Amino acid sequence: MPYEDICRAMLAAGDTLVVNDENSYKIAVSQGSENKRLKKELELAYKSFVTPCNNHVTAIRNLFKRLLDYLDCNDSGLRRKMEDLLTAQRLEKQRKEAEQRKANRRLQEMLDAEDRAQKEEAARIIADARQKLQQKTDPTARATLERTITEETAVLEVPPPVVPPVAIERPTVTGPKKEPITKKRCGFAKSCSPTWCPDSIASLAKNF
Repeated sequence: MPYEDICRAMLAAGDTLVVNDENSYKIAVSQGSENKRLKKELELAYKSFVTPCNNHVTAIRNLFKRLLDYLDCNDSGLRRKMEDLLTAQRLEKQRKEAEQRKANRRLQEMLDAEDRAQKEEAARIIADARQKLQQKTDPTARATLERTITEETAVLEVPPPVVPPVAIERPTVTGPKKEPITKKRCGFAKSCSPTWCPDSIASLAKNF
């Protein structure tokens, strides 16, 4: 007889039993003992069904935890290698920029020196031409001196040369995105049943 029928029958017998004398008392004691015995039997049956599935769930959890640990470890290693490359590129870029700035400073100093020398020479030529202009009366000679003053004045008005700043280069490799591996719900959850549990962990492990 199925357990549910037995339990229902025992419940009905207990409900209809009237304990009003020694004989009915003994019957109640007997039913209570049978009730306890059946409860122990059901607890053992329950464990026989649940324990294999619990063990199976534990095995699946451990399997997927191990697989995800592999991926987490790989992810960490890849990120470390990519960050090492980015660090090396950044340091190399900083080194090149520092060398370029140093070279630019030297070039700027040289250009400034040449510009000062040219303007000093232009100022000297202008002063000399003005002094001669006061002494000359010949129109042709005065026109030549005035043209010289104009040309050298233009030299004085030329702005000093400026070396362009160092261009900042972007890294050739972008940094890794901070996206942690997500542990998704196991797709086998809906398939777990007493008939599926005993053998499925072996078949599942073959796929990994």
